[in-house]
Amino acid sequence: MNAPLPPNEAERLQALRNYDILDTPPEIAFERLVSLAARLFNVPIALVSLIDTDRQWLKSCFGMDTRETSRELSFCAHTILSEQVMVVPDARADLRFADNPTVTGASGIRFYAGAPLQTPSGHNLGSFCLVDTVPHQFTQEQQSMLEDMAAIVVDELELRRTARELRESEAMLRQTSQENSRLSTAVATLSSGVVITDPNLPDNPIIFANPGFYEITQYSAEEIIGYNCRFLQGRETDPGIVKEIRDAIAEQRRFTGTILNYRKDGTPFVDELSISPVFDEAGQLMNFVGLQNDVTEREQGKQLLEQRVQERTEELAQSQIEILSRLARAAEFRDDDTGQHTQRVAHTAALLAHSLGLQSEQVELIRQAAPLHDVGKIAISDMILLKPGKLTDEEFATMKSHAALGAALLSDGHSEVVQLAERIAGAHHERWDGKGYPQRLAGEQIPLEGRILAIADVFDALTHERPYKKAWSVAEAVAEITRQSGQQFDPQVVKAFLSLPHEDLL
Repeated sequence: MNAPLPPNEAERLQALRNYDILDTPPEIAFERLVSLAARLFNVPIALVSLIDTDRQWLKSCFGMDTRETSRELSFCAHTILSEQVMVVPDARADLRFADNPTVTGASGIRFYAGAPLQTPSGHNLGSFCLVDTVPHQFTQEQQSMLEDMAAIVVDELELRRTARELRESEAMLRQTSQENSRLSTAVATLSSGVVITDPNLPDNPIIFANPGFYEITQYSAEEIIGYNCRFLQGRETDPGIVKEIRDAIAEQRRFTGTILNYRKDGTPFVDELSISPVFDEAGQLMNFVGLQNDVTEREQGKQLLEQRVQERTEELAQSQIEILSRLARAAEFRDDDTGQHTQRVAHTAALLAHSLGLQSEQVELIRQAAPLHDVGKIAISDMILLKPGKLTDEEFATMKSHAALGAALLSDGHSEVVQLAERIAGAHHERWDGKGYPQRLAGEQIPLEGRILAIADVFDALTHERPYKKAWSVAEAVAEITRQSGQQFDPQVVKAFLSLPHEDLL
């Protein structure tokens, strides 16, 4: 079903053209936002969509190569009809889209959520939208987050438009910097702050400021004319950025960046700053022109989004670790009816890591990852795993495959713990002398965590009963590990092991 035109379509299209955004190259600010959205909402596709006369043009695409589609096929053409987030949990069940070729065809769209890109003047230019090929439910909190991201896109469009206006104003300022009355008229209507300083006077004082500057800073002309701009700095202003500004002025070059400045009443604001030198026809420095925008809300919004992404990433990583840990315990229960082998090995491995001088963060990662060292055993038959006697050569080859299987199961993990567990699973049966498996690594080719787990695993296996052996005494196990120093085990890790309270490891 085609979307009807908004009642203010002509004004909306004019507003869209005023931003001069259509058919422009990708820009990092928008690309970061769609990438963040895809990760935050766990969808394969996130888009910044603009609705033109008869087309949908995509300023930024995550998960799609297409930059332009027909307006008739666009979900976003419906989104711009309202100020609310439009959610389509299952497009096949929605009469507006059930026969849409993007739903019935190869694209297979099932889920859509879009927040309108509403300008300060109230025109909906397009949407910030999420797309998936499976149905979704979308909570009120998620809708609020999507609205926030759409607002940030509009802020970026506003800043982009303002920057264009400022560039045009700056060009005019270069031509008319000596005519202060004309200069004042040219910039008086800008909402951005504009200041002009004179580097040919002591301390580079302000000689002109526009109303936008007074509104942002709350100072009056009497309080700032003739003074250096440093009065805007405060207790938390970054001295490193202040030095960058001073160096740029000293070298008569342009500076762009953000700095924490302070208003007259002491409240801080994030100041997006551009300072440009102005030269006369002879190449002599005449003035510096500073352009300012208060971007506090934009920066706070970005920080909030980044915090939410980080929290969501940590939650997903913890869920992945929990699932894999349960798999590891399931595998271990098959030949250890107490189910404590993995925890004992993790405890011993952490003590070894600490004794070797590893940082506390790395020790804790090893403690978390170590229980997954034998997760590959879940793929080994009980006929082999629980066999009471000696394994045949063929059976032993199958048993040895659990190291590679475990590494494969843990591969492509995104968290540090899962990545460490992958290395441990694949390396804990390698030998110092290169006669281990699965890769026959030798010496320091073997990851340190694999060398640590090798000793922790063997000590626990020797000192506890298994279907194929009786438990050894602690003294016998320690003697065997000592004997294998430089052969099966890393001598430095053996040395660290000998310093541990071995009876307590049981």
